[in-house]
Amino acid sequence: MVGDVQLGYRAAADLPRNEQVCLSAYLEGLRVEGCDHGLDVVRRAHAVQLMLFTGLSALPFELLEAQPTPELRRVAAERAAIARFSLDLRADTTRTH
Repeated sequence: MVGDVQLGYRAAADLPRNEQVCLSAYLEGLRVEGCDHGLDVVRRAHAVQLMLFTGLSALPFELLEAQPTPELRRVAAERAAIARFSLDLRADTTRTH
């Protein structure tokens, strides 16, 4: 879901839409397999996993030694948006429970 943003192929602005599409498809797959967890449980688990595996590691630490160019600033802003999105998504699922 966020790999294309990290690689610069998509904008972070696509994350909310992508999250909904991915989550719906994942939930449908769970239903096909006989899992009946509710959307709230699956969304919360997704939010936690996104935050832990992608959101917190999204910042471009590998580029800290590079000179700050417009492209580097763009990459850093997009990666920061991933982190912000994942943390906001996790916070949103916490408020609903």
